[in-house]
Amino acid sequence: MRARYDSGGTITVSGNGFTIGAPLSARLGSSFASNVVVLDDSTLTCDLPLGDPGPVEVGVANAYGEGVLADGFIYSPALLVTGDPVLGGTLTLDFYCDSLNAIYAIAGFPPAVSLKTKPFDGTLCIDPSYLLFWVPLWPFDQFTLQVDIPNDSSLSGMTLLSQALIGPRLGGRNKDGAWTNCVSVTIP
Repeated sequence: MRARYDSGGTITVSGNGFTIGAPLSARLGSSFASNVVVLDDSTLTCDLPLGDPGPVEVGVANAYGEGVLADGFIYSPALLVTGDPVLGGTLTLDFYCDSLNAIYAIAGFPPAVSLKTKPFDGTLCIDPSYLLFWVPLWPFDQFTLQVDIPNDSSLSGMTLLSQALIGPRLGGRNKDGAWTNCVSVTIP
C-alpha cells in the first residue's frame, strides 16, 4: 500500500481477527488512524494519517494484542533499498513517486544531517552530496535502479547515504517537491 505523505484519504487493511477483541485500533508508524471501520473479520478501512516520506509499519491492535507488518505502507515520495550489500553484491534502489515527477537522486557519506530546504517539504539528510542521477520527467510512479557493488576490498566497512528530491516542479517558479526518506547502506 502506498499514498503521498500529504494526501490523507481512506485505505483498506487486510488481515484476520478484526471482529474479535474490541476495541480495535490501526496505526501507520507511530500515528494512529482515525475512523476505523471493520467491514468483516479480514477487512477494515481507516482514514490515513499524514506521515513523513518513507516506509512505515502497519499495526492493528485489539484486546488480545497487536499484529504488525514491517514496511507495510509507503508514504511517497520514498526510497527503498533491497539486495545484498556485500562486495560483489547487487542493490536495488526503488524510488516511489507520482507519475510525471522529476527525480534528483543524491548520495553522500555519514553523518546524516537534518536540513530544511524551503520551498521543498521534508528534510535533506546528506550534506555534502553527490549527484547520482537526474530524471527531469518520469512517466511512471516508480523508478528502479540496480547498482552492482565492485568486488574491491577497499570498499569494505564503507557506509553510504542516499536520498532523492522528487516532485512535479523542482526548478523555476512555483517549485514543488519533497525529500524522500534517507537510506543508509554499509558494506561489511
